[in-house]
Amino acid sequence: KKAGVEAPKTWEEFEAIAPKLKEAGFIPLVQSQLTWQFTENFFSRNNLQFASNNNGYDSIVDTTINVTDENHVMMYDKLKAWYDQGLFGYYGAAWNDNQKVFEEGKAALWIGSSGSFGGLQKTATMPFSAT
Repeated sequence: KKAGVEAPKTWEEFEAIAPKLKEAGFIPLVQSQLTWQFTENFFSRNNLQFASNNNGYDSIVDTTINVTDENHVMMYDKLKAWYDQGLFGYYGAAWNDNQKVFEEGKAALWIGSSGSFGGLQKTATMPFSAT
């Protein structure tokens, strides 16, 4: 609300509002667990195969991980650009390292596990919702 924007539902919407969040004094986006949130979830949300051999279910023999998929590379290129522009913050690999700045009201958006909501209700310094 402070930045005068609605919560984004797509990456395109995030890119449109992120500069306004930054101008309002927020770290626009943080998230926990890069490997899980931006690798596994990226593939499933975009209906892309994470690995060969039916995502590794048919066989582990000769199964390859598709981390060089052009869509996945594009996502990490965007993430790097957002970091360089100050639109994405990264504060460490421990679970709470990135969640903490959201709890403190310093980050506008946080991507994490729904399993964290109980703790967030106790520790967040502002009202929040999920999209």
